[in-house]
Amino acid sequence: GQFLQRNEIKSRKCVYISSGVHDKIQKIVNVLAGDDMSIGGYIDLVLEQHLQEHKDTINELYKQQRDDLI
Repeated sequence: GQFLQRNEIKSRKCVYISSGVHDKIQKIVNVLAGDDMSIGGYIDLVLEQHLQEHKDTINELYKQQRDDLI
């Protein structure tokens, strides 16, 4: 699938997720991608897709909050 492609992350940041979510993602990646993908690479692809699919809504909400702060 589209989220199971090799995704090398050159610049990394630490993000915390719950153990339950981590365990589920680890199982998905291990079974479907094996050694070809890391958990971080999978999460990066899923989040990038989410941001692209919802960019209009995210940008609108961001602008509303930003305007309210100034």
